[in-house]
Amino acid sequence: MRGQRADRDSKLVLLVPVLFVVGVTAIGQGFSKFIEQITESPFDLPLILADKMPAATHYYLTYLSLQWVTHGMNLMRYIQVGKFVAFSKLLEEEEARAMAEPEDQDYYGMGSRSARFTSNLLIALIFGTLSPLMSLLGWVNFWVCRVIYGYLVVWAETKKADSGGVFFANQLKHTMSGLIFYTLLMTGIFLRRAPDYVPAGCSIAAAAFAVHSFYALKNNFSWETLSAEEAIKTHNDHKGSDNAYAQPEIVSNTASKDPASLARKITKSFKRKPKSIH
Repeated sequence: MRGQRADRDSKLVLLVPVLFVVGVTAIGQGFSKFIEQITESPFDLPLILADKMPAATHYYLTYLSLQWVTHGMNLMRYIQVGKFVAFSKLLEEEEARAMAEPEDQDYYGMGSRSARFTSNLLIALIFGTLSPLMSLLGWVNFWVCRVIYGYLVVWAETKKADSGGVFFANQLKHTMSGLIFYTLLMTGIFLRRAPDYVPAGCSIAAAAFAVHSFYALKNNFSWETLSAEEAIKTHNDHKGSDNAYAQPEIVSNTASKDPASLARKITKSFKRKPKSIH
């Protein structure tokens, strides 16, 4: 349940910074006017982005720089320290430590962190061409993250449940959607500033490829479950390990059988109609 909640939080938290990026720069103060423009002419969206987003590069340079301060604050773990000091006045030291942990998962959890880090990456990607210094600040930001959270997750914070890669898969999807947004922005930039339509045509082709790649990433990769062939192959590769568990009904007398034929046999067994009970 905690993993599902963190997964949901990661999706919701990412919407806020993404809308924040688009809202501050493209929508501005006239939200109704922006919606009216898009409704009347949806194909003008790249041009609207090209007119308004370059002016916000200095703001996001400052924004990325200030992210280093928040990482340093997380390194201090001031919330947990304050809770521990407060509870230690009333409880024993071990009980106070247990009451101070874990940290608030709505902000410090894996889902929320992965969403915020993805939004920082998207800022560096989307504005990196408009302001090359943005890419450098983004690199420094993630270097700081590697140092600080590499220590926090391993040595300071309580161990979290293994979600099986859900957050990483969501980060990939969110990054791909940000690249689609980036191609729209660059299409508008080329239409406004390029001497001809060749760069814009290349950008449109890149946008089409980005959309295709996004749907391929979303639909063509099976990362949540293993096929029967892969499951049997994994069992045979780890055969002989004392710590490995294998379901007896599946792996009994399978040493001399072909994994593909055995997988088909197992699949057919699931398709059999259940016998009626009288």
